Amino acid sequence: MTVKNIQHRLEQLIDSLSIKEGKEKYLENQVNYIKKQLIKVSKGLFDPPQNQIQEIANNVKMIRFWYYY
Repeated sequence: MTVKNIQHRLEQLIDSLSIKEGKEKYLENQVNYIKKQLIKVSKGLFDPPQNQIQEIANNVKMIRFWYYY
C-alpha cells in the first residue's frame, strides 16, 4: 500500500462523515485498517518512513477531531 493509496482512503473517510447511517462503525473500521497497513509498510517502504507515518497519523487525528466535534 502506498502513501497515495492511504491518502485516498483518508479522503474517503472524510467523505463518509457526511453519511449518517453507520458512519461511526465505518470510520472505526477504516481507521483500524489504515493502522494495520501502516504497521505492514512502516518497515521500510516509505521514503522517509517516519515523516510519512507522522503525516498520516496527524490526518487520522484531524478526522477524529471533526467526527467527534
